[in-house]
Amino acid sequence: MSNVFFMTQQAKTAVLLINTGSPDQPTTQSVREYLSRFLADPRLVELPRWKWWPILHGIILRTRPSKTAARYQKVWLPEGSPLVVYTEHAARKLDQAMTLKHPHVRVYCAMCYGHPSLEEVVRQMQDDRIERLLVMPLFAQYAPQTSASCFDALAHQFEKSRNIPALRMMHDYHDHPAYIEALKSHIEAYWAQHGKPMLEGGKLLMSFHGVPKSCTEKKGMFTRSSAAEQPNVWLKRCILIRRIGLYLFSPGSVEKSGCNRIPLI
Repeated sequence: MSNVFFMTQQAKTAVLLINTGSPDQPTTQSVREYLSRFLADPRLVELPRWKWWPILHGIILRTRPSKTAARYQKVWLPEGSPLVVYTEHAARKLDQAMTLKHPHVRVYCAMCYGHPSLEEVVRQMQDDRIERLLVMPLFAQYAPQTSASCFDALAHQFEKSRNIPALRMMHDYHDHPAYIEALKSHIEAYWAQHGKPMLEGGKLLMSFHGVPKSCTEKKGMFTRSSAAEQPNVWLKRCILIRRIGLYLFSPGSVEKSGCNRIPLI
């Protein structure tokens, strides 16, 4: 984050951590309600509505919720959805850190779908008289299905407001030294406690979010930050992704990572 944005001490400033969201409960009905909103986003499914609507309402919302709810039940925490729990935890920790360095800065978190909802958080920021807003989608790399979708949802909330704060949105930060250092520190801390899996014949597994390959081929979309174009990615010269054993490093092998999807770090 640039310090310039936070230097105006007189202006009440906010950092908004924003993610797509999660069902409120690991139940079939709650998952159905979540998916009906999530999959209705034209950013996520770039099909004509007349073609997509029958698929969504006639097939997906009838068959997927029960299966997805069962998966959520396996990872659900006593406090709630892991995505929401850890996002709120990160927001609290960042708020504490910002209070020490920039007392005029508040940190909020919101979900496009689910709770804490964008509507609730935008209303809270207005009550707090926030004048400057830094929006940070919790996706290190930009994609229309993620970061742009979050921006759309936020802009929709501000359509209802007569007073909009000065706004800045982080586009991506996958290659920012601080982000890479944070990944490195977390991995090394885990290794220090549990040992390096590679020394015992194991592997370090990294999960990649992906977007359809067809999306990257459309006009106006670029893949500068695609892991497929960075086969020798290092994390702080500590962890070479090539050692992990993913299928990313030979011509035409990107498709092996799943369903013609481009992996993003």
